[in-house]
Amino acid sequence: MKSKKKIEINKREIKQSLGREPLAIEWEVIQYFYKSRYIASPFPEFEKITSKLNVSFEIDDQTKLVIGSEGKKSVNRRSSKRTLAMFGIQPRLKYKTKLSTISFGITKRHHTKSKQLQGVEDIFFLQDNSKLDKLCSDLLDLEQVSVHEINPQLLGHALIALTKGISGVNLHFSSKEQMKMLSDKKVYGALIFSGTAMSKKVMNIFQKYGSKSVQLGTLKKTQFLTVNIRKKRKAHLPISVFNISDLPSSSLVPVIQKDLTNNRLTLPVEQKSYNKQLLNVWNKCKKKTGSVFIPVNKQNGSVALFSKIDSYAVSVPDNISFLEKDLKNGSSLMVSNASRQLACKGFKPVAGGIILHGTDLQENNEKWNIHALLSGATEACQSVGFPMTTPIITSGNVSTPTMELCIGGKRISKSDLNSFTCENNFISLIGSHRGELNNSIYSRDVLKQKSSLIPSVDLRMEGRLQETILQGIQTGLIHSAMNVSNGGLAIALVRLLVEIDSKLGARVHLSRKLRQDEMLFGETQGMVVVSIGERDLMEFERICMSIGIPSTTIGRVTNDGRFRFNDVINIDRKKL
Repeated sequence: MKSKKKIEINKREIKQSLGREPLAIEWEVIQYFYKSRYIASPFPEFEKITSKLNVSFEIDDQTKLVIGSEGKKSVNRRSSKRTLAMFGIQPRLKYKTKLSTISFGITKRHHTKSKQLQGVEDIFFLQDNSKLDKLCSDLLDLEQVSVHEINPQLLGHALIALTKGISGVNLHFSSKEQMKMLSDKKVYGALIFSGTAMSKKVMNIFQKYGSKSVQLGTLKKTQFLTVNIRKKRKAHLPISVFNISDLPSSSLVPVIQKDLTNNRLTLPVEQKSYNKQLLNVWNKCKKKTGSVFIPVNKQNGSVALFSKIDSYAVSVPDNISFLEKDLKNGSSLMVSNASRQLACKGFKPVAGGIILHGTDLQENNEKWNIHALLSGATEACQSVGFPMTTPIITSGNVSTPTMELCIGGKRISKSDLNSFTCENNFISLIGSHRGELNNSIYSRDVLKQKSSLIPSVDLRMEGRLQETILQGIQTGLIHSAMNVSNGGLAIALVRLLVEIDSKLGARVHLSRKLRQDEMLFGETQGMVVVSIGERDLMEFERICMSIGIPSTTIGRVTNDGRFRFNDVINIDRKKL
């Protein structure tokens, strides 16, 4: 994306800091670094949210989950494959659409522990190539060697950012023209820092893979950046000079909300039977839209397992439609939904990857919309208790702002939690049912009504809910678990029924100050249906009480092959 803003350098402050007028070539060096810094942060308005985010996440002392993201017309200009290659690995699972790719990988090598720069390393730039993952794997096996991803035009920014507060930099170029690589859009690959004793081995690895590399220079203890051209010093500047001027930015102004209409649904007279409505909603819910996971051989609903490693999984939300009405709360709902799906399958959420799609990001309204998406997702991740990657932001791909999200998780249980297992097991509802029908499948496709409202989300309770589910699964108390999402409670129960022995059914009785259709099809967020063994019910309820999450026993698994809900649903399971 081409920016309409010019890169501004505070020349007066730089002169005051130096105590002199910079040389002409020093001004050139400063401009290269400032250009690289600006490109690295095209929207400083988001810095408070994104500054502490990362791409790799500790699972245990020897294992990391690595998430790489990329998007068409991305302002970040990252490569999902290159991000994983920096850790010496290839993707195990990808989420891929026409606009985006989010890649997930696992590394269990000893080099997962970060190697701190000592301030005396040799510096190499390694150009991107097809064998980058194997090459980086060999490099990371060496002691005193660290590898860092370089995206187009970001070499200069990376040099300053990685050495900030640690050391200075002594750079060597063969010509004045070569300095342009500091902010060149054609320069991308890896920045290698190597202890002097390892540098010969590093160069041998470069030669082994036939890779193009440049020895840029060395780190030094003094906090200065020195540029040498053909072994002659041409510029000598304190590192502080490269962080004087603020990046160009503007204050975000909240978007004025349009008048909301059609907030309240006009509900029909309650029916004696909702069998027909149940089948209509279920037909909408069970339609397959095509998988976005690669590979797809091990997928259950919106959750897919890693290739050749079933200890890890990735989930995507199935409630993205809420974003159309409320960007911030909708993004929080998406994070909660995707992480809850993982928990219901017996996986503890580890980290999330996110891509934000805007229209024209030069406009305040669009920046505000991206900020709303990002802040909503970030708040939800923090509340549930897992981190999120540095987001990819794209511009000009969509007509309305939207978000793509994946969450990776680690398995805590080998149990199959997809369906009811035993006759006479108790069926319990975890969470509070509010019967919210706004923007539900039932309201849109059965009642043919629209609303500007979406269900609410209680992020504090969401974290407790997932903790309860995971603890119940880990202790073996929960036999099956299903997230309540599209279609509401009735469809969650149907999903637990459709994959099981035809002799099993479910009998449910739920009493609330709600209409029957609100209880059946209301898409209240933060609810899970579980089945519990007869002997384990009291112990599970004790866990719910200790964590502080509502739990209601609403029925039992039967042996008659029918689904009954109060007196308004009575249907043979085979019809589902």
